[in-house]
Amino acid sequence: MPGFLYHLACANEVAKARPAQENERDMFFIGNILPDLATDKGKSHYRIRNQNGWKIPNLDQVFEELSAIAITNPYYAGIICHLILDYVFITDVLSTKYTLDDKTVFANTGQTWSIDDFLSKRTGFYVDYSAYNSKLFAQKLISVSDLSILDCPPPKHIFKNLGWQQNDRDLQKELQDYLTNTTREPLGFFSYDEILSSIHKTTNIFIKNYSTFANS
Repeated sequence: MPGFLYHLACANEVAKARPAQENERDMFFIGNILPDLATDKGKSHYRIRNQNGWKIPNLDQVFEELSAIAITNPYYAGIICHLILDYVFITDVLSTKYTLDDKTVFANTGQTWSIDDFLSKRTGFYVDYSAYNSKLFAQKLISVSDLSILDCPPPKHIFKNLGWQQNDRDLQKELQDYLTNTTREPLGFFSYDEILSSIHKTTNIFIKNYSTFANS
């Protein structure tokens, strides 16, 4: 659910708390965007539907299937981190404000949207992601140098090993789209503090669980 800049910002927070060799760090960063590069998001995000109608990663399945290999493979560790952030943000922010029923989104305030309008990058929920991007850089949660990993093609064998199909997105073009939208005003679907809280909570959950399965 969060955009890839938020996933990379979260990866950066984890890297600060759990330093790794540069090559491993790059692999971990790339892993943090791999689930969004699959054609079947239901499969790559291990999705189940929660009580408010939103699809969230099944973290029990994620840890069961990926933890063992993530101990020695930073790509898979990054995938786990991505899925934790999606879970935390959808559970702690999205689901506390909005309910999805079939194709209609209902806000606690009484407003309603079609799902397409709600998720619109022009007039909906995703506008707030773009609007807050500049704060990620200003608060040094992410830097331009962190984005250099987008020059590296994602490893195709990861998709094959997981049974995913890769969607060849132009990441550099998407990055430019994100960065050119940093002057937009948020529409108030969620706050910057909420995404920041989700990143910090994800960092804590990831490090705690990584230590648990790494020592098992």
